Amino acid sequence: AIKMYPEKKNQIFGSGTVLDTARFRFLLGEKTEVNPTSLHAYIVGEHGDSEVPLWSTAMVGNTPLDQFHKLSPEEKDTIFNEAKNAAYAIIEGKQSTYYAVAAGIVSLVNSVLYNKKTVFTVSHQLNGLLGIKGVCLSLPRVVGARGILRDIEIAISPEEKEAIKQSANNLAQAESHLL
Repeated sequence: AIKMYPEKKNQIFGSGTVLDTARFRFLLGEKTEVNPTSLHAYIVGEHGDSEVPLWSTAMVGNTPLDQFHKLSPEEKDTIFNEAKNAAYAIIEGKQSTYYAVAAGIVSLVNSVLYNKKTVFTVSHQLNGLLGIKGVCLSLPRVVGARGILRDIEIAISPEEKEAIKQSANNLAQAESHLL
């Protein structure tokens, strides 16, 4: 028999910035000469123009990125913009990004099916985290058999927190135009 979980709302989430985060880690790996699986760095917020790179929490293993390999502000901008705009380049070259999307979805499904309890930047409605309510945003969350098992409260810079709030405001405004 299928077991029904009381927290069904946690079983509803979007792929959010999973691809952006993977591209971000890949580009950071190239720059730092470290396998992306050893990098802990996230792009959060909306999947779009107002997404936010979390430089303040970026780690190589358990060492802060800036301590492991100091990047200039220009290098950070280049890496982030390449990660954010990669889909446009891919679409221009091969007309779609469906293989990358499929790979991301397979990773999410595997985490649910096999209860892998993996951290992904999936989209889910916020109910007070970072002072944001009623908007679906991508943030690092543990995903397993019951869907989102828990949010991860991240210690980010004040500038990053404000950028995430602006991303939430952008989404709220877009939603209000649809209603």
